[in-house]
Amino acid sequence: MVRIEEAEAITGHLLACLDECYRTLGSLAPLIEDDATVVVVFETARRFGTLTLALREHLAHRGGVDPTISIVPVPLVGEALTDAFTADPSGFFLLFTLSTVVAPKLLVSLRDAGMALNDVNAGPLREELATASGVIVSVLRQIGEFARSRSTADVDLWRATASDLESRFAQAGYGESFGLGRAG
Repeated sequence: MVRIEEAEAITGHLLACLDECYRTLGSLAPLIEDDATVVVVFETARRFGTLTLALREHLAHRGGVDPTISIVPVPLVGEALTDAFTADPSGFFLLFTLSTVVAPKLLVSLRDAGMALNDVNAGPLREELATASGVIVSVLRQIGEFARSRSTADVDLWRATASDLESRFAQAGYGESFGLGRAG
């Protein structure tokens, strides 16, 4: 059975991952050179922001406990997205990185969290995690549709660079997912 402190740590960790996506995508969107990509990135950032707000509401607010202490940043998420933008200011590689490197790890993390939490202290949170997974899948579909409408001449270079990013994540302990943010 997961204790409330563990549920808070899991929620805070997932919130940190989603918030890093929200903040990074939101800050990079105005810098993107391709107008259509700006729209997709802003919309994606907004959707991540909505998920972040929803998870914030699920952090326990017990007397004398600051709920933000369970939020441990995962800066590698923002760094990977920023590196993708730096490599391609059109924003296409940013979306490619989000959809092939970051979002799949988020989905696995959300799945694992849903399985780890019990109904006694996390019923509504489990529902929110399922909603978050659905939103991320929807974002992936939107990016896929957008990519089909664009030229992807650099996709081979992007795959090699995305593979390098995957290696960085694996070395940091995030091979398949971003984990659950708790010890043990």
